[in-house]
Amino acid sequence: MELNRTAIEQQAWEEILKRYSLPTTPIVYGPSDGYPLSGGQTPTEHIVPTYVIPEHPPDVHQQVDEEEQRRREEELRKHEEQELRRLEEERRIEEIRQRELEELRKLEEERRQEEVRLQEERQRLEQERKEQENRQREEQEREEQERRRLEEERRQLEEEHRKAEERRLQEEERIRQEEDRLLEEKRRKEEERRREEERLREEERRREEEQRREEQRRRDEEHRKEMEQRREEHARRMEEFRKLEERRREELAKIEEERRMWKEKLRKAEEGGKKQLVHIICSYGDLVRTVEGRKELVGGEDPCEDFEKK
Repeated sequence: MELNRTAIEQQAWEEILKRYSLPTTPIVYGPSDGYPLSGGQTPTEHIVPTYVIPEHPPDVHQQVDEEEQRRREEELRKHEEQELRRLEEERRIEEIRQRELEELRKLEEERRQEEVRLQEERQRLEQERKEQENRQREEQEREEQERRRLEEERRQLEEEHRKAEERRLQEEERIRQEEDRLLEEKRRKEEERRREEERLREEERRREEEQRREEQRRRDEEHRKEMEQRREEHARRMEEFRKLEERRREELAKIEEERRMWKEKLRKAEEGGKKQLVHIICSYGDLVRTVEGRKELVGGEDPCEDFEKK
């Protein structure tokens, strides 16, 4: 049987031979007949025990020794086989361990690559999150600026309404004072007329009485017409104020509608891209009235300059 032993196996084999060797029978180390050494092997790597048999006839004592020798040789052979099986098992275990180490190395390499991939993925997601936050922040800033603009316009309209209300109240106060003045003037004239009647009563009582009644009717008619004219003037001014109030409400509604349309068109423009946004801004000039507003929306130069050239 051809054996390929390592240095450790060879050392273990020599220890076994020393332990079980027979002093009367020398052991010769070398290849057995019919089993040539393979390439690169030395005689010590291929060991086959060879026993020298004495040439003279054995006696009884020699037969016992031979049986003892055969028994020891059998034990040696069994022990050698056990040792070889043990060494083979150790080699097999070592190979399994090496394969497991190789598998662990591969798994570790795969884990490291997966960690690198996950790290890159996390960085990419973090970058996308920051970009999304920047876009949302810019959108909020634009909406806040538009809200402030509309709030300022609403405040101006309310201020105009307040001033118109003050003018209306002042006009009513002036009319009331004018009416009081006219009434006072009327009372004064009435007093003068009464004194004049008293002075002329004795002379032309009946005629004066008739004239007084006629004069009174005439004055009442004039006063009625005058008050009618004042009421008409007051009604006309109240109608003008109502129209102003109605126009203010219509302007407020128009501003709210423009703001809603602007938001809707801005949303569609963002979906369609910057080109659609420029088209909306430049085509509907009442939405973004100032150059600064248009520059702020597109984040650069005024887009309507090139748009008008086209």
